[in-house]
Amino acid sequence: ILKKYVSFLLTHFILHSRTPEQKVQDCRKYDRTNDWSSRRTDQELLKHFEEEEKIQKIIIEQARKYHYEIIDVANNRDETLNMLYEKIKNLQNL
Repeated sequence: ILKKYVSFLLTHFILHSRTPEQKVQDCRKYDRTNDWSSRRTDQELLKHFEEEEKIQKIIIEQARKYHYEIIDVANNRDETLNMLYEKIKNLQNL
């Protein structure tokens, strides 16, 4: 009955399948001059992504515990986001 009145989608986007080193490479590949990452050294970025990975593991653990969907957008990003868009559209039709 509650679903009839309340529907929402809680999603956490992650790049879990990318290592911190790969994320640094991605930053360097796609950086623009005004991006925050362009003003950091590779070592600073690596440290940031290593810390992010620790936090992300906790978030994933909690999301699984409470049955929230986890969406890894590291690969097939466009297809994944399109799939999520369709889910959101379907929620609006409830």
